Amino acid sequence: MKYLTPLFLLALFTIPPHAYAVDYYETVEGIGTEVYGDSETNLATFIGDVIAVLLGVLGVLTLLIMVYAGVLWMTAGGNKDQVDKAKAWLTNGAIGVAIIIFAYAISAYVVATLTAAGSGAAGSTEDDSSWTSF
Repeated sequence: MKYLTPLFLLALFTIPPHAYAVDYYETVEGIGTEVYGDSETNLATFIGDVIAVLLGVLGVLTLLIMVYAGVLWMTAGGNKDQVDKAKAWLTNGAIGVAIIIFAYAISAYVVATLTAAGSGAAGSTEDDSSWTSF
């Protein structure tokens, strides 16, 4: 009896999944295309997506800098040096936000231009939806 449980567990974990007669590749084949559609991403769109992720991470970092500066200011307790340090952090955080906004605008323009040039629609003003591509 004491050998029955380990033998059962050994048999349970050593049964190959093919014994269940399920073709896993057929089952999961179209899941991604059903949900997200079948699209081929070009290089310009991929670069735009990477830039958008990096700018998002920088935005979170800037938010943390602003929160740190606020906490530093609130806990200063009248200490002028600590208040000046907090003001410097807030100023740097505001400059960081401006840089991130301008970087997003520039990268959105460049990616939209590259995407339009890659699709052969350079100079076309019919569809301006490429600005919101990432």
